[in-house]
Amino acid sequence: MIQLAITISKCKTSQNLLAPCSLHGIFVTLQQNVQPFTIRHSNKMKKAILSLSLLALLSCTGHESIDERALRETKEHTRKFCPQKINEFTTLDSITYDIKTHTFTEYLTLHGTADDKERAELQSIQLHDNLAEAVRNDTSQKRYKDAGCSYRFVARSASNKDVIIYEETITQADYQ
Repeated sequence: MIQLAITISKCKTSQNLLAPCSLHGIFVTLQQNVQPFTIRHSNKMKKAILSLSLLALLSCTGHESIDERALRETKEHTRKFCPQKINEFTTLDSITYDIKTHTFTEYLTLHGTADDKERAELQSIQLHDNLAEAVRNDTSQKRYKDAGCSYRFVARSASNKDVIIYEETITQADYQ
């Protein structure tokens, strides 16, 4: 007789958190006592084992979508690292992700000589091209670029937070 035991156990993920259901946490064990009639039912049992294993895998709902992941990662980055001084002229205040538009938004503050709306307007084409190239070359964003996400940049004045010095959205057409 073949007995089937499926055990779903908690396992450690790369972040040392316990995941209630992951591929590495599912164990299928077979115990059998060899008897002549068991051999003729082995194909049925294999199908049953395969079906139960597949059912166990499909019932795992611990996987997050790319949008959920982007939302989580931007919140974590903002909480842990912002405000973040990029250079002497730029501070990254926060990053957000809009699930509806699939758009990352970086909110920046510009200081010193970069805190000049007229100058930004005069250089808007060069700024657009530089941002598109930066997104294109950013390998850490590959997953999101493959999904067609957009990248929006909103730069405010350090001297007057109500003034937006520069705003630009880089779409998939810009970075491909």
